[in-house]
Amino acid sequence: MGLVTLRGPIHKTPAAHDTWEQVYLVYSGRATVHIEGKSRVVDGPTVVTIPKGSHHSVEVATGDEIQYVFVNQYR
Repeated sequence: MGLVTLRGPIHKTPAAHDTWEQVYLVYSGRATVHIEGKSRVVDGPTVVTIPKGSHHSVEVATGDEIQYVFVNQYR
């Protein structure tokens, strides 16, 4: 579990986690979330779920910012 603040321009390094699912609790801001080749713009507040083993990243445009808490969920 952790708190993340990203200010654009940034494209957070893509990752995949084989041992847990992740949930992003987005409480403010705007970003594009990429999961397994699909992209979606998210605006807080919202929740993003990332299935175990999925390649994912977060991209924030110039002038934008996003703040979220990530939770790793072991099953």
